[in-house]
Amino acid sequence: MVRIERVLVEQKEILFNLMQLYLYEFTDFVDDDFDEKGIFPYEYFDLYWQEPERFPFFIFWEGKLVGFVLVRFTGDKYAIAEFFVARRYRGKGIGKSAAIQVFEIFKGDWEVSQLESNVDGIAFWRKVLTDYCKYSERKERGLIVQEFKN
Repeated sequence: MVRIERVLVEQKEILFNLMQLYLYEFTDFVDDDFDEKGIFPYEYFDLYWQEPERFPFFIFWEGKLVGFVLVRFTGDKYAIAEFFVARRYRGKGIGKSAAIQVFEIFKGDWEVSQLESNVDGIAFWRKVLTDYCKYSERKERGLIVQEFKN
């Protein structure tokens, strides 16, 4: 059973730790590096508890924390800002279930994007969205962008 749960301010450190794993994996696609303290910076992190248009969620599977999803509202649409399921839990339908749960919470116009070099991410989102809704897709500045309304 997959469940998503809003990340409380008291749980920021847990999300920060997971974010480090995610950002490390993301170095497969971008030329980012950790800082002098060994931390991968994420400039928007604290904003998820300061700005009302940002929504952080943990992803749980069978009661175990396995990832997170960060959602933001850009003024006219919702967007998946970051999405992470720990490697050992991938391929079990956890990410798809979590994504659909998020989509069902926030009704309206949506945008999901992936770097063109992130072939697995593109395949994942195409599969999720094909099963969930009708969507359009475009290439834009090195990104694959899917848009839909739910």
